[in-house]
Amino acid sequence: MKTGFANIVSGQGSGQANTSQPTTSAVSPISAAEAQAIVAAQNIQYREEQGEPAGNKTSLAGGSIVLKQYAGAQGIDIIKLTPKPGNKVNITVQNGSLRDGQAGETAPISQNITVDR
Repeated sequence: MKTGFANIVSGQGSGQANTSQPTTSAVSPISAAEAQAIVAAQNIQYREEQGEPAGNKTSLAGGSIVLKQYAGAQGIDIIKLTPKPGNKVNITVQNGSLRDGQAGETAPISQNITVDR
């Protein structure tokens, strides 16, 4: 112990390697195929159709992805999946956003859940 203290005082450290590693919360991005599988597993209706809205399957910074679909006369459904640490994903759903992209308004969020990937 005296030697270890003397080494610290002299600037040579304790002689033991520092084994602690910084913790990271890196998350892997969500692919379109994985997003569709997660949405289906949660019984959230999503259909791939011709004439999909602009911005469908858009990947965002941080690994998120946005799925969009036409909801008939109700406008556009917007489903956003955001990866979270611990192999989780947060899902927000905006149903029937007739105002999507108009005057900056969006439909209220009708679902916000966090599930396993």
